[in-house]
Amino acid sequence: MENHNLTPRVITFSGPKEGVGKTSIVMNLALAWANFQKRNVLILPLDPMCRSEHAQLLGLNPPSMAEIIRTLGRESVGALGVLLKGTIRISQRGVGVLPLSKRRSDVAKMSPDIILPMLSRLSQNFDIFIDVDPYFPMQVFAFDISDLVFWVTNSNVSSLNATAGMFREINELHFPMSKFEIVANLYDMPGAVDPKEVEKFFKQMGKEVTIEVYPWARSIEMFQDGEADGIFTFFKTAERETYTRFSREALITQAISLWVPRTSRLESALPLARLSAYTFGVVHMTSYGSLFDGMVRSAALRTDESYTVESCINNLLLGRFDIWVNNHYGAVYALRKAGKLDEVRELAPPIQETASYVGFSRKRKLDALRDEFDRNLVLLRRSDRYQKIINSYMDALK
Repeated sequence: MENHNLTPRVITFSGPKEGVGKTSIVMNLALAWANFQKRNVLILPLDPMCRSEHAQLLGLNPPSMAEIIRTLGRESVGALGVLLKGTIRISQRGVGVLPLSKRRSDVAKMSPDIILPMLSRLSQNFDIFIDVDPYFPMQVFAFDISDLVFWVTNSNVSSLNATAGMFREINELHFPMSKFEIVANLYDMPGAVDPKEVEKFFKQMGKEVTIEVYPWARSIEMFQDGEADGIFTFFKTAERETYTRFSREALITQAISLWVPRTSRLESALPLARLSAYTFGVVHMTSYGSLFDGMVRSAALRTDESYTVESCINNLLLGRFDIWVNNHYGAVYALRKAGKLDEVRELAPPIQETASYVGFSRKRKLDALRDEFDRNLVLLRRSDRYQKIINSYMDALK
């Protein structure tokens, strides 16, 4: 994938399970590929749930394959090349989306023999990126028509075991393994205390813990469903208290800051009400403290959601929104990791200092563990080890 002006490509992205970061990788590679190749990319989400994630991220409202087929007729789709191209919505960054359907009831009516003539025509004008959900029957179809398959997995036991099982099936179907590239997707949660320190802490209590890092929205969903015992670091809100037993002791206090491109004319973060004309970039399902959250709920501030901190940074610099909100240390970490710390600046002062906690699952009924955690955290603070942990983390961000 190094040479410009290659013949049209069909590339599929799949994985062993939900929540491995597949869609984020599809979006980022599509944007990079369109810019690098100077050729429009069309994302095809083969999603039986019809979630419209890609369209939302790109700010598009595209027609679906099912709608195009109803409008043009199944027999006409393969012949109407120019007309078909004209129905596709492309963002300013050269990436479009063509979902399978917007209604789940239509998904069962869509089959490879219906889709293939449309893809044949579209591939004459676009590079095709297919985002196919695991275990969806069209996964094998997508593999079959693709030049390349990116298999996205987390490096945890369950994902790797599922990957091994899937690849045994893929081998039995006689796909060449050279067609597959493995992406081991690891997530570093900006602003979180070092997981190794949390593991040490629980070991002092005689508890063995396994820490797995997921995209934030997926982490919260797992925690809500009782798939995970705990989550950190977690801001306290009334809604979260319905499914969380928060530690009574705060783990750390974080400064919530506003970030803008270095060329922005904005100078001050407060009062927030004076910034109501601007759009704020946020991560889906993330709290930014009572002040900011309250103004968003009352429609005093406009937000634009991304699914990862990395996407927020990219979208800020692309001009999709005006201001990015994040905790200070998490922002510094993510910007430094992305090599973009010099491209943005932090508005002063922080908009709020917010305590963050460890959350314990209500579904798992872990009140006793929460109370034991609090007792040990108090003891840890009385020693010098707590401050050493904080200092080592802060020093790493300098």
